[in-house]
Amino acid sequence: WRMANGKVFPVESAYIEENIIRKSYYLLREAKFDGALLEFEKARTDLSAGDHAQAIQNANLAVESVIKGIFDIKKAKPGQLFRKLIDSEIIPEYYDGFLNAFENILRSVAIMRNEEQGAGHGSGAEKPKIPYPLAELAVNLSAVLINFLIKYYLESLDRGSSEESLPGDDDIPF
Repeated sequence: WRMANGKVFPVESAYIEENIIRKSYYLLREAKFDGALLEFEKARTDLSAGDHAQAIQNANLAVESVIKGIFDIKKAKPGQLFRKLIDSEIIPEYYDGFLNAFENILRSVAIMRNEEQGAGHGSGAEKPKIPYPLAELAVNLSAVLINFLIKYYLESLDRGSSEESLPGDDDIPF
């Protein structure tokens, strides 16, 4: 348990499950990002089964697929996806330098996949021993990113549809 801003809340897997991961499933379904949903489910299954390398790999794929879904892109390199998202103005510049810092956070699961031996590239002669906490971090962080990105994406769709539904000067009946 932890106290923050006068509220007590649990800091454990059950809390993450209820408040982050379940919301990720809901948002992935709402946005109809079925490929990303499948990859996210695989990441969670891999983590539970002890396949930490695949958990990191699929967590990364889920984040990339969400960005592809946002922009309806079939194929792009990860760096291009991250840059397109940062440049898109879907995510606001909360404070000076936010988007530069956020790009590093956005890339963090991809960096785990690239840098942890056996997670994204060949493992070499020995079987990699990827620690559970790192794989769990990749899955949980992907859930947080999925939540954040899809919420802003859906809000941008709502803003676009509400702007389109406003009558223009030509629609005034007098």
